[in-house]
Amino acid sequence: MIVAALFLFGAVVWGYACGLFPSGPWVARRSLGGRNLTELGSGSTGATNVLRYAGWGMAFAVVVLDVLKAVVAILLVRYVADFLALRFEDGNGNGNGNGNLDILAWGEAGAAVGCLLGHCFPVWSARFRGGKGVASMVGVVLLLVPWMFFVSALLWVGVLGLWGFSSVASLAVCLFLVVGGLFWVGGMPFWGLVGVVVVVLVRHRENMARLWRGEEGRVFGGLWRRLRR
Repeated sequence: MIVAALFLFGAVVWGYACGLFPSGPWVARRSLGGRNLTELGSGSTGATNVLRYAGWGMAFAVVVLDVLKAVVAILLVRYVADFLALRFEDGNGNGNGNGNLDILAWGEAGAAVGCLLGHCFPVWSARFRGGKGVASMVGVVLLLVPWMFFVSALLWVGVLGLWGFSSVASLAVCLFLVVGGLFWVGGMPFWGLVGVVVVVLVRHRENMARLWRGEEGRVFGGLWRRLRR
């Protein structure tokens, strides 16, 4: 029990540490000419804000790094679980203990939520303002429910292409993960998805307010807007 508790606590702390890596500021530092990314545009350190000031190439690099943060966080949890024999061994050493599988699932969920918290609310930021967490959330999905990763990526690109709002595309993915997870995932992976979605929604609360007021900025015009002309 003590080992399991320490494992779960360590998973959350490790996830948070992975999320702290400043992908956006690190990738775009030269393009910004000494300016602080958190003081530009939306103040986010994520790919959308990098896109505004450093271009598509830099933004794509940020997306890749943010996805990798979540992947690394969860993969190490799996490795430690295997090393500590928390994943496969039951009390008789038969290798099929459901309780141990539950511990692994909790650990993965803890690392996932920790990573999103570290990414969205990093201690290195004076205002605890990091990225919006979408890319890291998709990285979590890649490890926990791989098939939903591809659907999420296509959905994000499709919604962004149609309407041009990065925030709307992100909220659409959040909705898909919760509804899809409810019907097709279940168990602890589902609650891990819910946890990361909640963090992303909290980070998008300003975007949702601007969308409501009709003040949200587009990444580009959007195909739907052009078709209506």
